[in-house]
Amino acid sequence: MIRDKLLVSGLNSTNQEPLNYYPNGSFVISWEKNSLWQLQFTAIEDGSLAYRMLEPEALITWKGQQFVVKQCVSDYQEGISTKQVVATHVYSEIQRIRQEKVRSGTLTYSVEDVLEFGLNNNELGFTWRVIGEFPKHQITDLGNCSGKDILAKITDVWSDAVIFPDNKLIKIYQQEKFITNDSRRIDYLNNASEVKLSFDSTGIVNKVWAIGKQKEGTDNAEYYFQPFIVEDKDSINRYGVYWGEDISDERFTDSDNMRNYAFSQLTPDPTLTVEVSLMTNEEPIPGDVRRLEVREDGYVTEVEVVAYQYYPLDLDQMTQITLNNRAKTILNYRDNIQTNILKVIRSQRNTIGALQENIGNLEAQHKQEVDSLQSFKNQYEKTIAELRDQLSKLNGNSSTQHIGKIIDVSEWQGVIDWPQVIADDVSLSIIRVQDGSTHQDLKYMENIQKCISAGGKYAVYAYFRGASTADAQQEARDFYNRTQRVVAGKQQPVFYALDIESVEMGGAASQMRAGVEAYMNQLNTLGIPDNKIVLYIANHLYASFNLNVARAGAIWIPSYGRNDGTVANSLRPTHPYDLWQYSSKGSINGITGNVDLNTEPSDRFKKFLL
Repeated sequence: MIRDKLLVSGLNSTNQEPLNYYPNGSFVISWEKNSLWQLQFTAIEDGSLAYRMLEPEALITWKGQQFVVKQCVSDYQEGISTKQVVATHVYSEIQRIRQEKVRSGTLTYSVEDVLEFGLNNNELGFTWRVIGEFPKHQITDLGNCSGKDILAKITDVWSDAVIFPDNKLIKIYQQEKFITNDSRRIDYLNNASEVKLSFDSTGIVNKVWAIGKQKEGTDNAEYYFQPFIVEDKDSINRYGVYWGEDISDERFTDSDNMRNYAFSQLTPDPTLTVEVSLMTNEEPIPGDVRRLEVREDGYVTEVEVVAYQYYPLDLDQMTQITLNNRAKTILNYRDNIQTNILKVIRSQRNTIGALQENIGNLEAQHKQEVDSLQSFKNQYEKTIAELRDQLSKLNGNSSTQHIGKIIDVSEWQGVIDWPQVIADDVSLSIIRVQDGSTHQDLKYMENIQKCISAGGKYAVYAYFRGASTADAQQEARDFYNRTQRVVAGKQQPVFYALDIESVEMGGAASQMRAGVEAYMNQLNTLGIPDNKIVLYIANHLYASFNLNVARAGAIWIPSYGRNDGTVANSLRPTHPYDLWQYSSKGSINGITGNVDLNTEPSDRFKKFLL
């Protein structure tokens, strides 16, 4: 067997061929806990069988793990032929399994029960293993769903479940069985060049109703103990009341046991995501627990690797990892913040005391200077009032708003020189964050950060791949959370756009409206109002989708015509729009190759640019 080589198997073929020519820096592996596992690379034409076998649904093997090619872009430039490939881990093929049966009613399940019902006797060869102890939970009307929905149901009902597959063996770990601790350390300015801490309080739950087992053989609903409220008073005192869904569990006939269980299900603190840029090219270990130190701020805690981007063949590309908010992490951070606040307060008190003493002396010694300062203040205020009056008149005379270029970009634009882009009169850059939940744009973090640093205004967009309303809601959560990992506490996007240009929702165009509504509802729940949501709708599918266009903040439609980068040779959309994408072959300083261009923003779209 050839080790540490990319091996290619053609569609419906068991023959494996090594791929020999691909730039080391183009090969990147991305993983995200319970969400994403994929690899991407650019292959160079060398006449080999492996290169020719690179096509959609071909199989790529790397270190024993199999990945299915989902995107393959052939490019021909200056006599060189290449293929840009994105392949997702074979376990994502579980979405092709369908369980049409439904177990009606509210029943009690183990994790094994759910897997057995959803995946038993599947034709794709998927098996499973449960590692660790999980309690049983109640689920209502299980079924009529895909294999992907089955896994999503498990991670939704059992919040401490971790899916980490070995090819088609789906391993479901209980959290404490998944993590490892090899006593490795992340030390800011020693082996990490950047550490970013991002809080998110949208998921706080500190108060719920607890409901135990119902007695059998009674005509009326009668329980072993009356339902009661469980709350975290420390969290309520700190953040206020955040109600969660009722916690109902048929296992409990004792109120004390029910209380302890319900209390363990609360989320009393904001989530804390830690992003780290390492100074090394080391291969991360999913679930690895590390000691994190930021010495200049006195912050020390333990964190778990929950996502990474790793370039296995390019030693010059540093590894990017995302670390989670283990309970101790937040407590350490909060204690550290409190300690620093007390230090600042003590310092301020000392400074104020010294200033008060000096002020008393100055007032006694410089009465004349104080009178002079008052005269200066009066003149200053008069001058400011005159300048404001002049500015008001100037604003009143200005009736036009300059709108520069509006572009949208993704990983396919490669490395972007953002200062050059902004200098080329670009008023708005719309940056892709993801293609469904399973593909995180490889350049979105860099693009957002560098656009902001260059002084640019930006929005974000995500390609809609929802297979069901539940799947659409998960995509919305991933879209929001991935964006906030970069910009929490910073300059926010002017809008969130949904890229809707293919028939999803199980291939039923009639279900697209329900899927997009579910997506928008979830964004609303996360704090994004309708007027900050833009719908990008394929012109030729506009009517069949029948989306609720009146709800969105703006409608963005592509229509190209000759597609030569000019408005003159482009055809306007045949449906009402607030922004028209007229070409995919535009040219902008700072971007190598083609870029999408947009024009004719409506008055309500222009409000995003103010």
